Amino acid sequence: EAAGYRVWIDTQIRSGEGWRDEIGEAITSSIAFLFLMSPETIESKYCLEELFFASSIEKPIPIR
Repeated sequence: EAAGYRVWIDTQIRSGEGWRDEIGEAITSSIAFLFLMSPETIESKYCLEELFFASSIEKPIPIR
């Protein structure tokens, strides 16, 4: 955000929304997908689904 990019984080999901749809829309409308890896994210089937979805729509996924 400090560099002028709009950042979407799943904590922004509105109550009562279809969270999968909202995450899918956020990934689809983004210019890139940043996947922050931790032991918890690697174990989460939902986090991995998001990563695979981003990859399947050829969203850039920077690696560092």
